[in-house]
Amino acid sequence: MADYFIEDIVANNGKNPHGSDLAVQAGWIKEVPNGNNIDLSSPAVDLAKASGLEQRQVITTNGGITELAVAGAANLNEKVFIGGTIGIPMLRYGATRQYTEQDPGTTSNGFDAAWFDDDLITKGVGINVKAGVVFKATNNLRLGFAAHSLPFIL
Repeated sequence: MADYFIEDIVANNGKNPHGSDLAVQAGWIKEVPNGNNIDLSSPAVDLAKASGLEQRQVITTNGGITELAVAGAANLNEKVFIGGTIGIPMLRYGATRQYTEQDPGTTSNGFDAAWFDDDLITKGVGINVKAGVVFKATNNLRLGFAAHSLPFIL
């Protein structure tokens, strides 16, 4: 996670107040002045390489996709059959991530433990259309055609 926060600072030319800035304030990332520049490092990264930092991540997900559909069909002289559907798909997806890094030792290296939690909720509603037709050429032969639209997100 320390590497992630450092990459976030470099990519955005500054600290994110809801992520990397909190990591700096908590001591997860150290800012070391180097002339006109600031070097970023983490005692957690050095500890992970040297002694086996305990790391744990738990991700819990939930949600699903549901579709409400209204359909209709018609029979024209027992030769042509047409049908169609209007669908309204509904999406909800949630994920909670809990990440923890902890020094298992008792050495004084400037890092004891840190944790980071984040939540993601994605919701969406769309609409789609499906239509089809079947032609009864003979009693033993039927030809069918169908078209499905791509879902339109509302």
